[in-house]
Formats: sequence, C-alpha cells, structure tokens
Amino acid sequence: MAKTTAKRSTAMLLAFVLVFVGSVGRIAYLTLGGTYSVFDSYNSKTYAISSLYTNIYAGDGVRLNNNSKSLVAVIRPNEKCLNELDLLFDSEESREIAEKLSDGEPVIKSINKYANTEYIKIVGITRENSDDMLCRHLLDKSCSGLKP
Repeated sequence: MAKTTAKRSTAMLLAFVLVFVGSVGRIAYLTLGGTYSVFDSYNSKTYAISSLYTNIYAGDGVRLNNNSKSLVAVIRPNEKCLNELDLLFDSEESREIAEKLSDGEPVIKSINKYANTEYIKIVGITRENSDDMLCRHLLDKSCSGLKP
C-alpha cells in the first residue's frame, strides 16, 4: 500500500511540475519573443481630442479667459456607426463623413447637440480661448504676448 501511495504522489508531483514549467515557458515565449504585441495591431489608433484647460480669474473674481464646453463625435469606420449618422448630421454631412470613413480612419467631428447613440462616441471637450476673451495678449500663447 505504501508503494502505491508513493507512486501516486510522484505522478501528481510530476504532473504539477510539467504544468508549471509549461506555463512559465509559454509566458516567457509571449513576453520575450516579441511576436505578440498589443500595440502592433493594424486596427489600433490613438487620437488626442482635447486638453484640459484651466480657467484664469482676476483678483476681483472676473474670469479672464473664456474656455467653453463643446461636444465632438468620434465615428469609427463600420456599418453600425454609419447607421447612426442621421441622428447627428444632415444628409450632406453624412455623405461627406461616409466618404472620409472609406479611407478606414475614424472621423472626429464637432457637433451642436447630444444624441443617444450606441456606437458613435460623443465626448465633451473644452475649447481654449476664443478671440473675444479679456487680456488675450497676456494669456493666449498663440498671440505671443502681442495685443491684436
């Protein structure tokens, strides 16, 4: 009976060691091999839509810059997004967007209204400093400190 128990525990230990070595070997192959990489996907793109801009106030509480909230639609090149274009755009704009999507790249378009879309992602962004803000020549880097 002791011989059978020793054989069983040896077989179980051998099976555990084989599974462990196989798992470690597979992880090392995936990590160090360089064959598989998440960032090398042909369908992966990153677009910067907006930056976070702060409001600047004078000592008396008057806001000097006029950052405004806005909405943009991120439209991916697939049929589900094409079917939702009518919720946000008129037929002429929808046709133009469909032409741009035929290149296989996503389209980012400013919108005026919010719609309940499932596949088109609507993102709230902050627009920085328009031309009519107070002290633009001091705050806006596009003016280089010169008063228009």
